[in-house]
Amino acid sequence: MTGGGPKKAVTKSNAPLFTGSVNFDACLGGVRPGDTVVWQVDDVAHYSALIRHFACQAARDPAVRIIYFRFAEHPPLLEGCDGVETVDINPHLGFESFIDRMLHTIQDAGKGVYYLFDSISPLAADWYSDQMVGNFFMIVCPYLHGRDSVAHFSILRNRHSPYALDPVMDTARVVLDVYRHEDALYVQPHKVEGRHAPRMYTLHRWEDGRVSPVNDSHTVAMVLNAARRESLGLARHHLGVWSRTFVEAEALLKEAGNDDSYRARVEAMRWRILRMAVSRDERMLRLAGKYFTLGDLVYLGTRMLGTGLIGGKAVDLLLARNILLHEDPHWAGGLEMHDSFFIPSDVFYTYLVQSGCWPVRRRLLHAENFLDHAAEAREKIIAGAFPPHILKRFSDMLDYFGQSPVVVRSSSLLEDSFGNAFSGKYESVFCANQGNRANRLAEFTQAVKQVYASAMSREAIEYRAEHGLLESDEQMALVVQRVCGAHHGPWYFPQIAAVAFSFNPYVWSEDINPRAGVLRLVFGLGTRAVDRADGDHTRLVALNAPELRPEGRGAAAAAVSQQKVDVLDLAGGGMVSMDFHRLITQVEVPSLPLFAADDPALIRYARERGVNLPTAMRINFDGLLNRTDFIRDVRLMLDTLQAAYDHPVDVEFAANFDNEGRYRIALLQCRPLRVKGVDNPVLPPPPDAPNDLFLHARGPVIGRSRLVSIDRIIYVPARVYSALSVQEQYAVARTIGRLNREDPERATPPQTLLIGPGRWGSTIPALGVPVSFSEISRVSALCELLEMHDGLMPEVSLGTHFFNDLVEVDMLYLALDPARKETLFDAARLLALPNQLTSLLPGSEQQAEVLHVVELPLEDGARASLWADTMKQQVYCHFTSVNG
Repeated sequence: MTGGGPKKAVTKSNAPLFTGSVNFDACLGGVRPGDTVVWQVDDVAHYSALIRHFACQAARDPAVRIIYFRFAEHPPLLEGCDGVETVDINPHLGFESFIDRMLHTIQDAGKGVYYLFDSISPLAADWYSDQMVGNFFMIVCPYLHGRDSVAHFSILRNRHSPYALDPVMDTARVVLDVYRHEDALYVQPHKVEGRHAPRMYTLHRWEDGRVSPVNDSHTVAMVLNAARRESLGLARHHLGVWSRTFVEAEALLKEAGNDDSYRARVEAMRWRILRMAVSRDERMLRLAGKYFTLGDLVYLGTRMLGTGLIGGKAVDLLLARNILLHEDPHWAGGLEMHDSFFIPSDVFYTYLVQSGCWPVRRRLLHAENFLDHAAEAREKIIAGAFPPHILKRFSDMLDYFGQSPVVVRSSSLLEDSFGNAFSGKYESVFCANQGNRANRLAEFTQAVKQVYASAMSREAIEYRAEHGLLESDEQMALVVQRVCGAHHGPWYFPQIAAVAFSFNPYVWSEDINPRAGVLRLVFGLGTRAVDRADGDHTRLVALNAPELRPEGRGAAAAAVSQQKVDVLDLAGGGMVSMDFHRLITQVEVPSLPLFAADDPALIRYARERGVNLPTAMRINFDGLLNRTDFIRDVRLMLDTLQAAYDHPVDVEFAANFDNEGRYRIALLQCRPLRVKGVDNPVLPPPPDAPNDLFLHARGPVIGRSRLVSIDRIIYVPARVYSALSVQEQYAVARTIGRLNREDPERATPPQTLLIGPGRWGSTIPALGVPVSFSEISRVSALCELLEMHDGLMPEVSLGTHFFNDLVEVDMLYLALDPARKETLFDAARLLALPNQLTSLLPGSEQQAEVLHVVELPLEDGARASLWADTMKQQVYCHFTSVNG
């Protein structure tokens, strides 16, 4: 024993328990007597740097006794550190003698002593056994727990089998992961037993004994992704066919040969894994084969929590990143780090089988009315349970993410393919991922079940039926993504999120080039960009003319600015919509002038009325669009992806900004965009003052230009609809669905013009008729009347899941504001015509006042003609006589 005579043992009551960093102790909720702390590191030197700081701080107190067990061949951890007693023990004496000497020392030292241990990883080589390392830890730790001591150990990451790791992780009371990235040390608590503190499991940067939480998603992903954890993905201790393939691929890469035979083996292995884990669709395989290296696929294996295919959304996400990084060096510094995990398709089937869901799923897909069994299937999925080995992988993954929010996203085999978008048909579920490990695991498994259950939703099944996919193999894989964003007080969100199309099939001005692309932009989480959930607005940007807005300029544009921001409430554990003005007065948002500016009208209003506003800012994104390279980067991204796909693409992304306006784009999703025709047809001249005009508007008119003869008009009067109960409003939506269902007596669906108040497809009946898209998918033209209430303003669907559905069926969209002088809508003319609702749907007499259905031609032979020119933003609809 070296280092001077022993000090008096410190009692439990006065022990200054700490890690060496006061604010890190606060993060851990304090270090407690009996704690065994394990530091998991890539290099013993990292452990040494941290533990030396601790020892030097503790040794300043003459009452504190510190014992250092020295047994490994690595350099001493505490050389030259005064006040530390060193006890040398030789592990080559044998396991029993080694343990016995250590326990005698601990027993003689009494209670309240601090212990530092060399790295225990070399013991595996000394004793030729990983299992004996685990045995050592399971003997020593309980002995320390009962003596009010604090002990620090370290173990090397990616060096041990579960036979060593599992006992260490299960027995230790505190486990801390240590990373070194760009000459800085980072610490992330992995396990802290018996206590909780806010942001306990967050990644922290360690500098000179102080730690600070890392707030932004990119830095967290960069640090964690740089230290690969091989144990997360492949179950290497159970080498079945799946794991053996990836192990062989990794060994092949390490050979690093350069002859034809070696290259042929690499190619064979690459295509084997592509078909095994990525896709079996030939068109997608050709793309993946061009941009996925064997190294990419081996890394993918470490991120897969099970076997099977990763699904369409996952493939497109990884493919889009690889395309950008391969085709343009600009993106090496322009993309946010990606560190998602994948729950492959076999896990879904395993869950269905072991939870007893398979029989009801089979009945559902083979029933004459498949929707009869959908509710039962969803209930069984939600009530099911995952097997222990799957829960273990989920838990390990959550340890990796710490307390970073994650989102569980569907990635079914058919989703986001070249043929089927499935936009919004399956769910994505955010997990705030806060609290202790048990709570975070429970939240995550519930999210997985919720996404699985969405595969049995009415919308998903009807979409599959409509596209002839009920018999297709539709397994549900999942992507688990770190939410792009940063901590802003108690909330978490990115500054911007967007949906972008490389081709704009819906234009609203002659100055817009549809081939330049279009962008739907929001402040905060991207949920507001893809779902029309309330009466708020977003910013629509034509990428060749970002100053053009569908709602015009000046006061009109300001009036339709985004008012609400979707954020994750970390304390409440879910997504909430916050008032923008409230949010920015409570937290500091970097580069806020890029996204919002003072509104002169609001300032004038406050001055005239003597009102003291907390802020006069409105979201407009003018600074972002005019003072940064953002538009250039988005166009470059879309052009590159479209060229590689040889097809228009639909991309979702988000971005974080620092105080200097620097940003990285986080790709969230990429998929082929289904566009029926890329050019507008040449139309005859508009009708010249038609005698029987009942509808005329000058924008927004969105869709391909067309001249069609209308067979059916369905009109919902706002006055009647708004007076209904919520239940009655839902009943209206269901009846409209019945009117538009397939009619066996018609060879082709009728050309239908659907006119109604507010927003079609809204989930809030007070904002519009709550139809699902499957209920109106056979409609030819959709007209929204902006007369539900005074606060309703035009908000086109472009960029939403609803919009993607419009594009798929080539539906025309128009919004009419009766208050505009150039708008004409003669509702009285329609209501004067016979209502055919009850003849089409007997028994619907009670809804005849709110649903007026006009069947054409009329008794006198008159028809209705719809002329729409989206380039000129004009639409006419009028009745034509038999003679034209």
